[in-house]
Amino acid sequence: MRKSKQERKNEVFKAIGQIAAQKGFNNVTTKAVADILQVSQPAIYKYFKNRDELILYFLDNIEILLNNIIKTAEKEDNLYERIFKLINEHFKMVENNEVLPVMVFSDEIHIGDIQKKEKLQKIVFDYRQNIINLINDCPQNQVIADIILGSIIFNGLKWRLSNKSYSLSSRSEELAQTIYKLCITKKE
Repeated sequence: MRKSKQERKNEVFKAIGQIAAQKGFNNVTTKAVADILQVSQPAIYKYFKNRDELILYFLDNIEILLNNIIKTAEKEDNLYERIFKLINEHFKMVENNEVLPVMVFSDEIHIGDIQKKEKLQKIVFDYRQNIINLINDCPQNQVIADIILGSIIFNGLKWRLSNKSYSLSSRSEELAQTIYKLCITKKE
């Protein structure tokens, strides 16, 4: 049975992540994606004209995943639960798409390409703003949002460097409790 266009595109998204996580974004090509999916290179061209379209499609999907994390966390009533849900959902996403820590630190995804740079910049800045809005009742929410993002990025990188020897999402509660304490601590 033939796969639907969306099923094939989902496979492409995962293949791009796999290639980028193992070899870096410079090695994401239509041929590399075709090789992983065990299809011909022309089969990839049915969905994407070139490498740039592959990368932009990947970025679009990352944006959707990040927006879904925010929507999930917004459903929580209290500040601690929103912080916990944000961190936990993000860690689960990293465990399923390990390229995210690589992507954030990788200049190769956008160097020399203003369109990709602007797309990545929009994704990262919008996500930060969404976190600020999510923790709006936290004093100094902009600084706390930066701390959350830095903690997520660092923990994802540490997890990868330790060969994924533990559950990243198991670290969510401790980090959420620490962030929450920063939010409720009164300035002197």
